[in-house]
Formats: sequence, structure tokens, C-alpha cells
Amino acid sequence: MLKVISAEMIVSALRLAHMPADALPEIVLLGRSNVGKSSLVNAMLGRRAIARISSRPGKTRLLNFYRINELFYLVDVPGYGYAKIPQAERAALRERLYDYLTMRRQIRLVLQLVDFRHEPSHDDVLFHRLIRESALPFRVVATKADKVTRSQHRAHTHKLLKFLDLKEEQLIVTSSQAKSGVDALWASILEVLPQGQLL
Repeated sequence: MLKVISAEMIVSALRLAHMPADALPEIVLLGRSNVGKSSLVNAMLGRRAIARISSRPGKTRLLNFYRINELFYLVDVPGYGYAKIPQAERAALRERLYDYLTMRRQIRLVLQLVDFRHEPSHDDVLFHRLIRESALPFRVVATKADKVTRSQHRAHTHKLLKFLDLKEEQLIVTSSQAKSGVDALWASILEVLPQGQLL
């Protein structure tokens, strides 16, 4: 696990031209609205409110770039699948995200968050295909594992593996509340960062 010394929100952007130009590696977090992305970012960074937790899903419409230890960015992507966002706006956001994933050379890993309690939604599957088409390294991160009884964990894990055609090592089960899975998440991130940079 990386010791987080500094974590700062640098910029919010949607167009490639407005994103950071310093070429630091980027770790991307995306998932449907209300999947617990902000809570997970705060649990990872050991900060209470660096990522704003909104009671209104779909409120965030820009990519938020958090610079960690001056070494890399965690990029919080707008939540997808929120029904109250107009269809045309959802399509435009999907197009911008596709541009980001396929054209942004700084991306080292994509972390797709899904709700451990439920089968992946249509939007989860759609965006998972988009990630695979981008040919970027990825992990699927199941959130809210504390909401599922321990006796049901294996069944829920199996459903996710089957639904998204995953290998076991491509899935990380987490709970922001219990801080479980956070070390495994950091291990996946550290694998893709330049080792000399971390010394």
C-alpha cells in the first residue's frame, strides 16, 4: 500500500485539451451513479472529504483529476446510467469518455466500479465493453461488500465473474466502510506505476 502524503484535486475537465499536461500516469475510476465511488476514493486516500459525496446521483459531469504524492493522478469519471440526465447529454458524455480512454496516453489502469449487491446493469456491461475495446489494463472493483452477508460473498463473486467474463484476479471486492479490499486495490495500482518513480 502506498503511503499517501499529499492528495489534491487539480482540475475538473471533459475535453482532452483541458486535462493536465504534465504527463503523469493516470488511474481511472468509473462506475454508475451512486456506486460509492467518492466513498472509495476517500477510503483509499485516508481523507474524509477530498472526493465530494453527493446525495444527488448524476451531479458530477466532469472528470476530476486528483494528484497523489505528486506522482500520478486518480481520475474520477462522471457516474453513468443516471436516468434523469437527458439522453443526448448521456450520449455526449459517453463519446467524450471514449475519446479519453482511447486517446489519452497517460492512462495506466482503468478501475470499473460495480455494486457487489446486484448483477451488473446494462450500463455496466456497456461500459465494460468500452473498456475492453480500449485495450487498456483494467480491474473490476465491487463496492459495498459490507452490505452482503459473508455466506453470500462467494455466490455474488461468481455472478460477477460470469456476467463480465472475468478471471478471478481481475476482480477486487471492497467495502469503503470496512476498508476491506483497499490494500488489494493499491497493489493493482502500484503494479502499473513506474517503480523507480515510487522509490
